[in-house]
Amino acid sequence: MITFFRKYRQRIIFWIIFLAIALYFAPRQRDFYLDADINQFKSQYFFPTLFWVWGILMLALLLFLIRKSESIKQSFQTFLYGMLMSAGFLFIFNTIFLSAALFINRQIKTGSVTRSYVAGYIIGAPKTKQSFYLIDIPDGKFSSGYKLINLVYKPDIKDRDTVVLQFNKGLFGIVYSTLPFDDD
Repeated sequence: MITFFRKYRQRIIFWIIFLAIALYFAPRQRDFYLDADINQFKSQYFFPTLFWVWGILMLALLLFLIRKSESIKQSFQTFLYGMLMSAGFLFIFNTIFLSAALFINRQIKTGSVTRSYVAGYIIGAPKTKQSFYLIDIPDGKFSSGYKLINLVYKPDIKDRDTVVLQFNKGLFGIVYSTLPFDDD
């Protein structure tokens, strides 16, 4: 048994660290952000950045292969293989990369953001958490995300009350909460 651990020590350590990141660290990063903020970051910055980084790396790989290989056909085949493998790698692990970006964002506070909401209840429904909703005052959009509702809802809030929340803005401009949102 000891020889097994000595022989595969590096692989065991790698898998322990990888599983800790994938199963514990990565899912916990979303707890500090509203889903709308994460989706906005992903569509405006994260996916375009990943695409451009991938493209630059693939161009560098192609130039390297053309320079080092004697056959253009061999270079092109290796390039296609590398391109597909790296695209698959980015597709499979984009959640871990996103979690790392969210973690890095929270490490440096660049400002604070105040958000105002108007509280409301669905007409004709009992005034409970399930019928509660918020309207973002500047945008006029409904905010019905469970994280925000769990943070704001209190039984004594009346229809048309204004709720003001304070959030922090991180390194990448993503708005986050200093404490994780409840998962109720």
